[in-house]
Amino acid sequence: MAPIRRTAARRTTTALLAIGALSTALLAGCSAIDPNGKPQACLSLKDPAQKAVTDVSEALQGITTDPQAAADQVRTTKDDLQKAVDKVKNDEVKASSQKVVDALGDLETAIDDRVANPANLDTSALTDAGTSVQTTAKDLVDLCASSLN
Repeated sequence: MAPIRRTAARRTTTALLAIGALSTALLAGCSAIDPNGKPQACLSLKDPAQKAVTDVSEALQGITTDPQAAADQVRTTKDDLQKAVDKVKNDEVKASSQKVVDALGDLETAIDDRVANPANLDTSALTDAGTSVQTTAKDLVDLCASSLN
């Protein structure tokens, strides 16, 4: 039994060493990534964009019960995403991500209008703004996906 355990231990050790070497190589390669390239720019937006999707979704779920809270959440989300976009170095990714921020601004305005005048709700403006957020976000996702090819 002892030889089998040693063989298994060697395989595990060899596998761990291989993983360590691969990780080192990958991390060394990361330093060579162009900081102005699309992949790096897209990567820098990954977490802020995911948070924005979650936050806007939550805001829109509560728009009928508390439109002011929804407006505040969209405004905060837009501002947070703008901070991330301001740090992007790649012009193409920055322009595309700025369109998402602008669309969030339009959604914010539509929700603010709902808050200011609930009796005269312009549902088409709200729908159009929501569609614009989806469209611009999809365009950004497509752009970033193309940078991986």
